[in-house]
Parts: sequence; C-alpha cells; structure tokens
Amino acid sequence: IDIEEQKMKLAERQLAYCRAQAEIEKLELENIKLRKELENN
Repeated sequence: IDIEEQKMKLAERQLAYCRAQAEIEKLELENIKLRKELENN
C-alpha cells in the first residue's frame, strides 16, 4: 500500500472517531436532561 492510501485511511478513521465522540456527547447531554426531568417529577 502506498503512503497516500494509508493517509486516506487514517483520515477516514479519525473522522469516524470524531463523529462517534460527538454522538456520545450528544447522548450524554440527553441523558442528563432526562435525569433532571425525572428528578423534578
């Protein structure tokens, strides 16, 4: 495999990781919001 192809694969993996991290953060925020709502009831 040439270096350019490896760079592309690495970039794709980093992008996928960033997206996953963003998704996790979003879910955690929703979780906190739901917990607060439950506590208020």
